[in-house]
Amino acid sequence: MAEAGWRHGAVQASRSRAATGRPFNSDDVRALGVPGPHNTKAWGSRYSAAAKAGLIHNPDGRRRKSTHPATHSATVCVWVGTAAATEVAA
Repeated sequence: MAEAGWRHGAVQASRSRAATGRPFNSDDVRALGVPGPHNTKAWGSRYSAAAKAGLIHNPDGRRRKSTHPATHSATVCVWVGTAAATEVAA
């Protein structure tokens, strides 16, 4: 049950960030109060699904080091919302 709650929170917060059109990553979504998943790598599946749905993209392949301690400074994708993300939020 906790995992389903995390997924729902991650999707909602990611959509909110995507709708701004500004670059973001999982650290930014965590800053909105979304608790972390059981495994920090689970963020990737959420973003892969959103990218396949056409809501976000990584236009220039940019990555940056995560600031979250559990990631041990792993690099994470920097995503940008698409026009579709803005339409969904409206």
